[in-house]
Formats: sequence, structure tokens, C-alpha cells
Amino acid sequence: MCGRYALGLQRAEIRALPGYPGLEVDEWVNEDSFMSRHNIAPNSQAPIIRRCSPPSPNLQLQTMRWGIPYGKVITNSQYAINARSENIIEGAGMWNKYRGGSRCVVVSQGYYEWQTKGKEKIPYFMKHADGTMMLMAGMYHVSDDTNQTYHFAIITTNASKSLSWLHDRQPVILTSHADITKWLDTSSHAWSAELAKLLQPVDGLTCYQVPKEVGKVGAESPAFIQPVATRKDGIKAMFAKQQERNKESMKRTSEEDNDPLTDDGGSTISINIPPTVPRSSASKPPKAPSRVRHQLASSMLSDDGTDSQTYDGDVESSVTACTGSHPFNKTSLHPTLHHSSSASTLTSQADDAVPSTSTSKAAALAPDEPMPTAEAVFTFNPAALTPDDIQAFVRSAIEGESSRSYKINQPPLNRPVRVFADGVYDLFHFGHALQLRQAKLSFPSVHLLAGVNSDEDVIMNKARCVMTSAERCEAVRHCRWVDEIISDSPWVLDQAFLEKWNIDYVAHDELPYMSEGHDDVYAFVKAQGKFIPTRRTPGISTSELLERIVSGYRKRDFDQKLEKMGHAELKAEGSDFDESRNVSRRLRYRATVCHQLGRAIHLNIEADYAVCSANSKIYTVDTDLPNVQCIVVHDTLIADTGDLEDVTIRWKERWWSENPGLLQSPWPFNYLLEPSLRVVAVHPDNIVVPGLTDAHAHLLHYGFKMHLNLEDCASADEVLSHLKAYVLSHPEILNDPTRWIEGMGWDQNKWPGAQYPHADDFDRESLLRGRRISLTRIDGHAAWVSNRVLQLIAPLPEDIDGGLIVRDEHGKPTGLFIDNAMSLVPSRPFSESRAMEFFNRTATDALAAGLTSVHDAMSTPEEINFYKKFSETQKLPLRLYLMGNVNSDDYWGNQIPRLIQHGVGGRLTVRSVKLFTDGALGSFGAALLEPYSDNPSTRGIMRVQPDTLAALNIHCIGDRANRVVLDIYEDLLVNTSFSINELRPRIEHAQILTRDDLKRTGKLGVIPSVQPTHATSDMWYAEDRLGPERIQGAYAYQSLLDASPNRILPLGSDFPVESINPLLGFYAAVSRLSVKGDSPHGPGGWYPSERLSRTEALKGMTIDAAYASFSEDTLGSLSIGKKADFVVLDRDIMTVPIEEILGAKVTATVIDGEAVYGNLY
Repeated sequence: MCGRYALGLQRAEIRALPGYPGLEVDEWVNEDSFMSRHNIAPNSQAPIIRRCSPPSPNLQLQTMRWGIPYGKVITNSQYAINARSENIIEGAGMWNKYRGGSRCVVVSQGYYEWQTKGKEKIPYFMKHADGTMMLMAGMYHVSDDTNQTYHFAIITTNASKSLSWLHDRQPVILTSHADITKWLDTSSHAWSAELAKLLQPVDGLTCYQVPKEVGKVGAESPAFIQPVATRKDGIKAMFAKQQERNKESMKRTSEEDNDPLTDDGGSTISINIPPTVPRSSASKPPKAPSRVRHQLASSMLSDDGTDSQTYDGDVESSVTACTGSHPFNKTSLHPTLHHSSSASTLTSQADDAVPSTSTSKAAALAPDEPMPTAEAVFTFNPAALTPDDIQAFVRSAIEGESSRSYKINQPPLNRPVRVFADGVYDLFHFGHALQLRQAKLSFPSVHLLAGVNSDEDVIMNKARCVMTSAERCEAVRHCRWVDEIISDSPWVLDQAFLEKWNIDYVAHDELPYMSEGHDDVYAFVKAQGKFIPTRRTPGISTSELLERIVSGYRKRDFDQKLEKMGHAELKAEGSDFDESRNVSRRLRYRATVCHQLGRAIHLNIEADYAVCSANSKIYTVDTDLPNVQCIVVHDTLIADTGDLEDVTIRWKERWWSENPGLLQSPWPFNYLLEPSLRVVAVHPDNIVVPGLTDAHAHLLHYGFKMHLNLEDCASADEVLSHLKAYVLSHPEILNDPTRWIEGMGWDQNKWPGAQYPHADDFDRESLLRGRRISLTRIDGHAAWVSNRVLQLIAPLPEDIDGGLIVRDEHGKPTGLFIDNAMSLVPSRPFSESRAMEFFNRTATDALAAGLTSVHDAMSTPEEINFYKKFSETQKLPLRLYLMGNVNSDDYWGNQIPRLIQHGVGGRLTVRSVKLFTDGALGSFGAALLEPYSDNPSTRGIMRVQPDTLAALNIHCIGDRANRVVLDIYEDLLVNTSFSINELRPRIEHAQILTRDDLKRTGKLGVIPSVQPTHATSDMWYAEDRLGPERIQGAYAYQSLLDASPNRILPLGSDFPVESINPLLGFYAAVSRLSVKGDSPHGPGGWYPSERLSRTEALKGMTIDAAYASFSEDTLGSLSIGKKADFVVLDRDIMTVPIEEILGAKVTATVIDGEAVYGNLY
């Protein structure tokens, strides 16, 4: 990736573009907004080169902000600073609209990358060996609001071999005048293969280690691009020099104060240091009891002798703004600072005013702030808000960059900012501490006053506390971030209080805090411009701790502890406490009602939850927000998406708006007054994708096949062995020769010689001889029966329309019936008990595979009625979209009911019908325009005549069948008032088409519904069967997608013909390889130009399938307002090597927000 780069040259040098003769720019738009820096970070203003507005072919420099916004921008994390070259080439997501006419070149001297070694991150700088400027390929965005803003992103590609040890990505670097000119030529507003060739890694860059201080956002020094190995002085030396001075100061102070840590038993001398109000203050607050501080505090003085306002009892750095400086330096998150005579980690002005940093702590921490434990980082990452992030957030709020209903004053100059943070602080916990940390670090120099509400105010306005006011004050006093305690802080602040304590700002989270007579107790402060926002820590609150305690007590978790404490009478079980002795019936009734209501409220909270990925590996298939950190589930819907902090704030605002009466609730409800959004954090390696859909399958046939599955049989003899084992394991069949034996899955193409089986084969086994056996081929388009069955159905007709009775050279039936001829073979009558058995098996396997929706491609009226009755009594286990079918030559459309989101949970839809035009390629049933190449005696079978076709979901394998159906669709769409969006006509399989017909599908807007595993199953014989010319239009998935005007290509499996596992289809679509990793064309895949990208394949299994079933408004993507159907996978199938895709496992399948397979914990 590229997350930091350098451009420290003077503007005149940048304009000249040294090293690129002939590359000239006419002007520099917005030049004054750029300041040369050796440490350019995201969100900074920096120059790019783009083509001037048409029709001019000339070039211009323009200063833009680094990071292209996507979705509803709330924080910097919703700006894309990099664009992956793969996504641009594929035209995936938001990049499709930029790649044609919004290309640019980002100007730099080189870029930084970090190598991780254990807990340490070591920065390296990459540049051209000759020192010429580095020009990186980019894209830019122009906002469509009235005040046009410009943003850019840098394109990245796979790292070159020489840099792959450092990182797996690098910027796309354009090195020649020709390449740069080609990239910037946007006159056609089109993308081309020639442009795609430019997005390649560049080798031969110079790479060396640079100072770690470059990792600090806002830090700046020319030394950042100098190799550490060749520098004898500079930043590192300055810090070492300062550390020596600090050590000497510490030693001197330690010797003078008889510190018990350094002196053997000597007494400790302590002094009281009253709070000092800066001399510039117009009014001075009265003295208040101050914290007792260690003797070392006497050394924590600023250069003018004033006591430091930041000392809190630990040896920490003390910083104040230099005279005339602003608390927010526009070019850095830190102002120029000077140090006190204490053990500061900052350098003085004599050392070139190097910005604040720590040589021993991660950049995420403040000076001398301890590292959080690994477990804490994984669970809730308390240091996620870095000092720079906190100050950037506050600065953004003050400068009005976020949409808020109130304005915030500019901070005072030349003195520490006095910030006040108040609260109840009952059961003081790390959420309180982190809120105070934000208040303390909101400006480079802060004196933090913590206000603690009195017991009386808390009881009157909220509820009785566990801790007394004195206990709460003492708990807060020991927080490392607090400088001063104000006890009995008022519940509602007024002007007198602000003036008394000389308060510049009040820090609190932005949720409105309602109280009696007040919609927001901070409304006055906000109106005065003295309110700065902080962000709450999710997953922790006093209410939540109380809930844990109460819940634990009720579950008797504390009985043993209470007994050890000598208070067995307090146990929840086994005590002789009798509430009936002291509680009247009326009070017991009230307590019961309160408890039940409390449970109801609690369950309302628990019903909502957020699923979050720290790495933002939630693939939404939403072009506006393709990846998010969290999705919020409310009832059965996606209520919100975005970063955890943002969705938590919005969730609480909604919760309070829906439950305003709770603010006035008495005990025991007050412990619920701070609701916590339940957060489910997926493992860092896991990803979340929308619920997967199989757009073409056969539900009951799958259950039928699994009853006696013959798919793995490699010969007719193996089929016979399976049958014998089946008979022997079923006594009811073994002892009754009249019982039917039915199975499915055989495929003669896998057998030696690839010859069809014969009825006589069964008679070779005495156990099978004379039995009624009917076995369906893997594709469901042929049946192989025994001689006993032939006897039962004799005499047979000579021919059958749309089918074939296979006969030997003497005209005797061989036991093979293809397509419509299969209707001659008796089958067991439909029974609901058998249907339930088959459906349960299918649903179980489908959910385990991550399927949440299935399009059943042939549902008879009996089956539809079965699903209808099921859905009206209970929820279907997954969503079903049924295509009705009746095996009849007469009109049967009125036999298919129209059901839209029917039944409990609305999971059943029937709104289309299914017809068959031909058979399958494997059984020579696909209707071709010309004879089969490996069987010239046939062109396949047309199962119905053209004039009878008018359905909206039509099975077409061969090119003849596809042409006939396209002719009918064209006539229907051209000569009637029907619209494409109204009909959404589908061709199921669309397997073999001429090139002209392939293009015609797109022109007509017909939806091809394809099955990628058919390609990888058939590829071993398909070319022999079709010939070299016809194969060019077969299984042409990328061509079909390119022809589609809306790029819609729903994907399915046709299970039980293929595996029910959708990840096998995903793998086949993106690789065109067998599961062994081979193909007739080698490891590169069978006709690799027809591969789909991973983004396209995922889209085909989600939103495209939803569109094909008229459900794109509710399903198919993780977008706000849609159904909460999603799947958690244990690895990132969008990025792992191709061969690892099939190893992915489903961790959880969720429908309507409820885990129906696996779990989310």
C-alpha cells in the first residue's frame, strides 16, 4: 500500500518536473494550499498532475486532498487513499466511474513503508536510484456540491520481487514520458487494455531505513528521507542528547528529594501545589483543595517559573505552547513546543523544535502512557484513539468540518487550555478513564478539571449510586489524566460556574442528555461555543457493570464468595431470607411488574447488535460502501453500516428517541439508562459477506440424490456395488423384491469408454436381478432402468416428442430414457413426508454451506403447495424463490399460484414459471444448430416447439435452443408493451451460444443464469463434443457479463447436478480450474479470458441473483434497510491465493439477523 510519502521540494522545482524533459504543465491550480513536506499523510493537501479541462490537451498541476470519499463520510477512515489496480482493471465498485476520465499522476520524491518486527515497526523510504521525482498513478474525484472539492487516491499493485519482503503492495509508478502521457490522456473517457498494462510493479527502486519519527503524523524534518545508517546527527542524535540532559535532571532531583525509591528508608517530603491560573486570565477562581503531589513536582516548572498545569503525580512531559503559537498548528497536529526542566521527552527550541514524540512507545500512546495488554487490544483496543487522532477530531469539530448544530470557539493562545469533564463516575472503570484521556489529549497542552456530581444530584436526576461522592472523587483523583477535582459539580452548568473555574471547554460525548426541564443538560455550553465532543468507549458502562452483577447474583454466581465472606444470608440460594415477611402484596406485585418490564427493555437492547471486523473485511456488495468495519442489526434488518464509533453513536441516538420515557424511570430501571450496543467482533482472519444465493438449483432432487448418491462411481461396476450395499443395508428392500430402488448421480463421461450403461448390467448381479431399479443421471436428463422396469412399462412407443428411447441395433430398448422419454418411467407418487425428509436434508446442507436463498428451478404444483403449507405454520429455514413447472402439453399457467414474500417471515416467493427447450450436453440432449462433433448423427433434442414458448425462465443449453428462445423474447419485447424490468426474462444455463446470439442477450436485456461448475465439469469433453469453433461461445461467462447492459450475471450450481457448496462455484468462476488445480489448457485455466473477477463472482451470488428474483431492494447486499442475511467465512476469499479458496469454511450463516448455522461468538 502507500500510506505516507514525501514531497519536500520547493514549488519552483516541482513545477519544473526535473528528470522528465518534455513534460510541461501550464498552471498550478490552488497552489497556495500546498506546503512542502517530507511526511505527507492522508487527508493532506498535495499536488497532482491532470489534464486541463477539455478540449485542451495541456497538463496542469492542482492541489487536492489525499483520500477519495465514499458513502456518508463521517471520519477519515471512510476516505479511500489507495485504489487496488485489480479493482480498477475489473471496473469494480466505485473505481469504474473514475478510470475512464479521472486519471492523474501524484507527484512525490518517494514513499514510505513500514516493516513489522515483533511489536516494532521500522520505516523505510523508497525512491528512484537517480533521485528523480517519483510520479505515481492516481485517480481523482470532484464533489458535486456547490463548493467543489477535489480529492485523489494513489493506485497500488503487487510489490516487485525486490520489495516483496517489505510489503505485498507498492504504488504504481510511471517512469517514461510515453507512459505518463498515455495515462493522462483522458480525451476518450474510456478504459483500455493498454492502460491496464501500465498498472505494473516497478523494480530497481532504492530502499533504505529512515528515522522512526516519520511515523508520527504531523512530524516534519528533511532528515526523514535520509538513511539512518549514513547520518551521524539529526533527529536521532538530538533525541539522544535530550535524553542525556533528562537523565541528569532526574538524577539531580532524585538526590534532592529523599525519594523513598532511591533513598534507603529516608522520609518523603511532599508539598501542596495549589492550582495556578494563567496570568492572562481575567478572573481567578478561588483556591480549591489540590492533589498532594510528589516532591518531584517542584522540578516541573516552565521556563518562566510557573508551575506546570499538566503534572498529575507521575513523571510526565510538561508542555506549554510557545508565545504567539496557536494550539493547533495548521501544518502539524502539534505546535512548536518547549520543555520544562523536568524529565521531558521533548526537545527544546535550541534543538530545532522537533515535534513531540516518544522513542520508546508506539505512536498510538501519549508520552509515558503504558502499553495496553494484548488481550485488551484485541477486545476493545483502548489506544485506538491516538493523541493525534483525538486532536484531529477536535480540530475538525472546531473548524466546522463536521455537520453539527452548534459552533465551537477557537482555543486560547499562549497558555494551557482549561478543559472540564464531568460525570457521576460510579464504579469508576476504563470507559471513564478513556473519556478523561480524550479530554486531556484534546489539545497539546491541557489542564483537566474533573467534576464529580454530588450524591443528592445523582439521586434526584438519575438513581442512587453504589459509591458515595467521597469515594467517587477519590477514584477519579487517581486517574493519571486528571489535574484537578471539583466535587459537588452541578448537574446543569451555567455561566457562573464556567467563570468561577475559568473553563475554556466542557468535554463530553455528543448524545443529548435529557433531564427534567432540559432536553440537553449541555445545551447552554454548546450555545456558548464551549463544548468539545469526545467519543464513548463501546461495550462498557456503569449500567452494564451493574447488569453483570445483578445477573450474576440471580444466577447464583456469587453464592460461594458470599459464604466465604461470612454473609451466607445474602446468597441467592440457600439463605433463609423471606421477602414475603417485609414486602406487602402490592409491593411484590410492583416488583414483579418492574422485573418483567426490565427484562423486556433488556431484551429490546439485546435484539440489536453490531458485527464488526477490525480490518474492515465486511464485503457489502454495495458500490457506495464496498467495505465497512461494522454492520448493525435491528430486528431482521441492517440498520446501519460504518465504523464502530459512528454506528454506536447513531444507534444510541435512535434508542433514546424510541425510549424517551426511560429518563424518568425509577429504580430498578436506571441501570438500563445507558444502553450498550452489543458488539460481535469477528476474528481478524474472517470476513463477512452478504447471504449467498444459488440462482439455479433443485431442492427436493438434492435430498433425493443424497438418499442414494452415485456421483463418485467411476464405472458401471461401481454403481452395481453401491446398489448391492444399499439393498443389504435396507432389510425392507432386501426382503421385498417389489420395492423400487431409486438413486441419482451416475455420469458415463467419467467411466472408461464413456459409453451409456444398459439394463442388462443389473442382471449381472444376482442380488439385483429382477428388481425394479430406476437411476437418474447426474444432470437429471436421463434415466437408466432395469429389465424388470422395461417389462412393467411395455409396450413402448416408437418415438416421443422432445425425448429419446435409446435402442440397440435390433431396435430393442436398452433401458436408457432421455428427457421427455423419462416420463414413461414410473415414479413414486408425491408424498409430503418424503418431501419433508428431502427438504430437511437439503436445507441443512445449504445453510452449512452459507446459502441463505435458493432459486428452485422446477417446482411442481404439489411441491409449491408443500412449501406454502410449511411457510404458513413456521419459518422456512432459508429463502425460496420457486419457478413453477407442470409436465403437460396443455396450458398450465393457472395452476401456479403467485406468492410474494409469503408465510411466516415472508421467506417464500413464487412469481415465475420454468420451461425446458432442450436437454443436457452430457446426454447429447442439448439442441444444437449443427450436429455434434463427436456424434454427427444427432443435433440434440428440442423438448418443446418454438410456438409454445412464452415463459420467463427457460432452460437452454444448446445454441439452437438459445436462438429459438432469444427470437421469442425479442418478439415479446419488441411487439408488446412489456418492459425488461417488468418481465426480467431469464435463460437458465445459457451454455452454448453463437457469438451473435451472445451479444443479443445483452441487447435484449435477457438475464443469463449460469453455473460456473458446469464449465469445469464439462471442460474435459466439451470441446470434442462441440468442435473448436462452437466452443468459443460456450460457457462464456465474462462475455455474457460484458454484453449485459447492467452487468448482471446471476450464478448458481444446478445442485444436485453439481456440489451444493457455493464456494466451489466461486472458485470455478474465478479460476476455470478443477479442484485439483488443472484444466485442459493447463494451470492458467480453461479459456481464462472467460474468468470472472472475485468481485464479479461475489456479485453474481448476491445482488445479481437478487435482481433476477425481483428482490434486489431487500436482499443481495449489506445495505441499510435490507434483510440481515450474511455469512461469516474463516478466510478472505477475496484476497487469498486461488488454491486456498476451497479451504474456506463457513463460521456462521445468518438469516433475518439470527444465526441459523454456526454462531457469531
